Amino acid sequence: MPDVKKIPLPDEMKKDWTWNHRSWETGYQYFGVHTFGGCLTWYEETYPGFAGGWSFEQSFEDFFDNGPGIKDIPVEILDDIRRTLLPLRNK
Repeated sequence: MPDVKKIPLPDEMKKDWTWNHRSWETGYQYFGVHTFGGCLTWYEETYPGFAGGWSFEQSFEDFFDNGPGIKDIPVEILDDIRRTLLPLRNK
């Protein structure tokens, strides 16, 4: 897998979004994406850890050119990601 282009972000563009929170007696699961590493990091968080989970990185450029790296993202979250990253698109 090729290296993902990462760019430094100002603090106001470093965000974390999560959705589809589910919990049960012995665990939980949710999906998310964050910009803390200078790219989009898409992930699934589960507890207990042996229940699964994954993550992968997507460049901001690829996000603007090809859309999000996963499906079924709530529209309001996708809109907020685009709003947050829009200043990068205009550079």
